[in-house]
Amino acid sequence: MPRQFSFRGDRLAFSYGIIVLATVAASLIVLFQGETHLLIPLYAVGVFIDFTISQAGMIRHWRRERPPGWRRRLSINAFGCTLTAIVAVVVTIAKAPQSLIVLALIPVLVGLMTFIHRQYSGQEAELAVRDDYVMTAAHREQRVVIPVNGINRAVIQAVVFGRTLASDVRAVYITEDPDAGDELRRKWNRQVPGIPLVVVESPYRALVGPLNAYLDVLDLAWPPDKPAPVTIIVLPEFVARHWWDRLLYNQSAKRLKSALVGREHTVIADVPYRRGH
Repeated sequence: MPRQFSFRGDRLAFSYGIIVLATVAASLIVLFQGETHLLIPLYAVGVFIDFTISQAGMIRHWRRERPPGWRRRLSINAFGCTLTAIVAVVVTIAKAPQSLIVLALIPVLVGLMTFIHRQYSGQEAELAVRDDYVMTAAHREQRVVIPVNGINRAVIQAVVFGRTLASDVRAVYITEDPDAGDELRRKWNRQVPGIPLVVVESPYRALVGPLNAYLDVLDLAWPPDKPAPVTIIVLPEFVARHWWDRLLYNQSAKRLKSALVGREHTVIADVPYRRGH
């Protein structure tokens, strides 16, 4: 299952699993209108299928290990496996169509778990580091790009932070109004000297597309014989005091973060500005 289900809450219980099981159980009660004679087949079929699988597992265990007295134990588990399998078939047929829900759900769950297992195994193989690997002090060029919406304290703090990361720092202002861009450039050159401001026009008020296009231009302008630099996107974020205020701020930053997080040679850095700094 997803790894979130292994997290424990404050009471050291598997909170996500409890919530999911409670939701599924409540949904079944509502779906079958609390009729126990309709719910019991779901339980009975699942229980006897589990018994059959566990007995079959013990049969495989005895055939593989073969300790002293394994034949007697194998016969006991084989009898139990046969008996529970017969009961499972009888209950499934007798309690149809409710019992068919379990038969349809089992392969779906098995397929889902297999898919999740393959995803985790593939991720582990992709992130694995060879035993003979030794980290070196390799250096790669870095540049900082700061999307801004004007000149404010959050932007100034982001620029100060960006200067500590690289010498190549530039701000990007995306606007649909060229006059507003020219006005901000004049003010920017006076108040934030030494940091170039790039104005990108976006006639349709788009944000992610124009910024991606600008980053593509930067990549194409880089000499092809040199390793590609790491582009650090520094996002100024205003931290609201109350939870309801957070609905009003940082929506643009969240969209940019979601769009750029998978971009090659790109790192996202959040710079939160808290009121009172």
